[in-house]
Amino acid sequence: MTFVNQAFYRLIRIVYFQNRRLQSFKLYTILLIIEIIISSILLCVLIPLNGVTYLPNDYFCYATFTNIPCILCVAFVIYIIPFCCLLVIYIHITRFIRRQGNIQTLVVKQRQARDLLIIRRILIIVIILLILGIPALILIFMFIITGEEYPLLARIAFFPVSAS
Repeated sequence: MTFVNQAFYRLIRIVYFQNRRLQSFKLYTILLIIEIIISSILLCVLIPLNGVTYLPNDYFCYATFTNIPCILCVAFVIYIIPFCCLLVIYIHITRFIRRQGNIQTLVVKQRQARDLLIIRRILIIVIILLILGIPALILIFMFIITGEEYPLLARIAFFPVSAS
């Protein structure tokens, strides 16, 4: 979700740069708190469904990979929703920059070029994290097909999370 916060910050800096209220530190602090609360509430849905269990081999609690509906819920909340938000924000920024044309001042062009460079770097990081998640996704699909859970599945699945 921190990538969504960074993308939102870039959106405000590039598209809505005239509105100073949207660039305040207080707004981003409030958004961070709201993000934590919403994520916690969405993931608390798993508790009454017995989706969170103790994994004895890994010594922590998490939704077991054998519980497919819970894993899909976790994947939706943690990966799919933020990725869709990133996609929408960056498409909006790209469209805005393309519509600007050649009527910008040099200062605006330099600021947008710098922001575009930062956006590219953030997108590279996001793509790398998505690529790191592919082995876990393959192992989960193998589990769904064969019914056998790979012993290191949890550790492989959490590697991209720890890398981010």
